[in-house]
Amino acid sequence: MHKNYVWLLLAGVGLSLLAGGLAYGEEPMSDGKHKTYYDTGEKQYDSKYKDGKLEGLTTEYKKDGTVKDKFYFKDDILISKRANDPARDMGAIAFLFRPWFWIIVAVLGTGGWFLFSRVLMRGK
Repeated sequence: MHKNYVWLLLAGVGLSLLAGGLAYGEEPMSDGKHKTYYDTGEKQYDSKYKDGKLEGLTTEYKKDGTVKDKFYFKDDILISKRANDPARDMGAIAFLFRPWFWIIVAVLGTGGWFLFSRVLMRGK
């Protein structure tokens, strides 16, 4: 009688695994571009599939729509991940990248050259 329960248990487990696999089995993704969305409707991922596998660049977005991360896949295997670079803080030399700084340099440089060449060098 003990053997009957074991077989019954194994048959029940096998049937539930089979039914679960059929019910929850994933279909392979069709080739091409796919978009995945958050529950609230914002875009979450842009992905590309080839032969049912992730291929190429996959972009992950934050809920506000900005790029969070970029991933590169080859045959469903992650090759590289590139995090979105935050804005760089240049600290004390940040003024060098501002257009107004270079405008001031050009104006003062031109005025300084004029002053030096026309006024100060006049007597020589």
